[in-house]
Amino acid sequence: MTIRVLRRRYWLMRRLVGTSDLLMFRAVAPGLPPAAADESSGGSSVFVGSVGAHIDDVIASAPGAMAALVRARARMGHCLACLRGTDGTVFSSGWVTVGPAVVPFEAGLRLAVPAGVTYLWDYVTEPNWRGRGMYRKLLMGVIKHDPPGRAIVIYCAAANTASRRGILAAGFRLCGTVRIQRWGALRRFTAGGRSWWSVAGTVDLDRLRARSLEAEGRKA
Repeated sequence: MTIRVLRRRYWLMRRLVGTSDLLMFRAVAPGLPPAAADESSGGSSVFVGSVGAHIDDVIASAPGAMAALVRARARMGHCLACLRGTDGTVFSSGWVTVGPAVVPFEAGLRLAVPAGVTYLWDYVTEPNWRGRGMYRKLLMGVIKHDPPGRAIVIYCAAANTASRRGILAAGFRLCGTVRIQRWGALRRFTAGGRSWWSVAGTVDLDRLRARSLEAEGRKA
């Protein structure tokens, strides 16, 4: 058996079997006056929306496949959030989805976001701007743009300490952990000390949040 065949089988197994450990965070919009277009401070601005010049800037600086992805997500009603400099440079960006909606998730799953919840996902800070608080600043701007009192949910991989620091610094609170184990089409979820099985498909964010919040309540 050649090394090439072994490598191919290895990556096939990686796609079929694996574990994702996630940290779930929650914040509540503070009820500040809505800034529908942007918020500026310190030489940078936070933009949140599904159309506008900021999306054009991201598309212009992205490779072809990524540009097409941004256009497609915007057409589906997801809002692009980005932190830009005064010269238009994009420091950090991600997506904001207001439920009810379905978005991509971990382990080949989709996530059903319920009504009344804002879900933040797929955030990235450009390599040259990492370690400068850009992610924290972007998340703080997104929170201020959200309608007052609405729950805002975000997650990161448990091993991603940089993302965890940025999320907590932006005002989010850790509300629980979720483990997703995959064996082919089967998924085993563990949250709040309880486990359940599902097939690959769509998982309900409400269920993940409820289990995580139950665990948080038992600790309090």
